[in-house]
Amino acid sequence: VFRSQLGVKSSDDLVYTRKLLTSCKKEKTLPTYQDWNDALIEHFTYGAPVGSTIYLNVSDLALERIGQQRWGETSTGTWADDYAEAIREELVDEGCIFLGSVWENDARGRPLGVAFLGALVLVATRMDSDEIQQISQNDYMTRLNHFLNTVPASAQMRRPLSR
Repeated sequence: VFRSQLGVKSSDDLVYTRKLLTSCKKEKTLPTYQDWNDALIEHFTYGAPVGSTIYLNVSDLALERIGQQRWGETSTGTWADDYAEAIREELVDEGCIFLGSVWENDARGRPLGVAFLGALVLVATRMDSDEIQQISQNDYMTRLNHFLNTVPASAQMRRPLSR
């Protein structure tokens, strides 16, 4: 039955068809904002009693650990880069950040803004060790704009927009 469904007539055709099917590797998709949000919640709350204080300690090392445990090897560089791309894909449009959905909860009652808060923490953790950029060590907002690929609308910072 399988041979006829694939249009295979001979053993040679069958060998060729098997090679084609096994050589087609499924392209890995990057984790989405929601995937990262869920991963961070599960990572930082695992084993914590209900109502306990949770510290969102998001660093490059933590993201690598979470990414490897949850999805294995990344094919694009680092898990921190993939995380940043997921944040940008979900929240940034034409250089502006839109935070409308981060204030809500998902169907299970879990906050949708954990991945965004994690990005804020990640930028702060990088402030001491970022020697490549020509940014003042105390200039958090410029670093945040760089991370999100956003630009300030003016010299005076405006509040993020809601969709």
